Amino acid sequence: MDINNTKSVNHLAKYKTYTGFRGHLRDIQLRDNETIIIFARHGKTIFTESHKLPAWHPDADRLTEKGKQQAEKLKAALNLLPVTWIASGDARRLVEMVKIIAPPVYGQNPVWVSENQYALFYECLRDINYGSLGGLSYKEDNNEFEKNLPDLYRTWKNDRLNFSAPGGESYSQFSSRVIEGFRREILPDSLGKISLVLSHLSTIREILVREVLDTDISKTKLPSSEAGITAAYFGVGKRSVSRLLLFNNTEHL
Repeated sequence: MDINNTKSVNHLAKYKTYTGFRGHLRDIQLRDNETIIIFARHGKTIFTESHKLPAWHPDADRLTEKGKQQAEKLKAALNLLPVTWIASGDARRLVEMVKIIAPPVYGQNPVWVSENQYALFYECLRDINYGSLGGLSYKEDNNEFEKNLPDLYRTWKNDRLNFSAPGGESYSQFSSRVIEGFRREILPDSLGKISLVLSHLSTIREILVREVLDTDISKTKLPSSEAGITAAYFGVGKRSVSRLLLFNNTEHL
């Protein structure tokens, strides 16, 4: 099945609209071995606007004014949902999202947001470490990556599983960090709750493809819109189950 566009994956989701998903949560009661996780990508940043590979240093990139506006709109949508726990990557652009969505969260781990809501920051939710490639443009009319390292660029574009960033992570190292961290830290702490995970396109894609859709990561470029909402159900036990509930919904934007 082609899962390289929103329309094809949306067919797999239980709910096609935000309203339908919101109604599902209204009266739901989760057992201690169940969770619903809402995944949201950060808003537009300086690097995404200029089509640059992300840099590893947490403070290298930040939200643009457009990104902050997207965060405010995401906040309005999330405020209608009974989220009681937030997990986020620790990059500045994500911390900025958390500060807008659930103020006054910043600077500690964990940080209490309100009486029944708090946020945790996780290294496993960081984007892939591109090492010395971080900051290179990959835009067609100014493709520094392809111009400087054509062979590595082709591997990045066409053979993701064998990609390895100089001074950074290989794809397999990135995948292991994200999935192991999700299984060991985030999923157990989410059980019994409706949770929010704020992260990056590649990180959200990795979790969805491997933990929910169970498909070949090498054959998909699963989309994740800036500040879009995706949600999945997870049940943990002798027979763990997961199901896509809502995919890349942008009605609030």
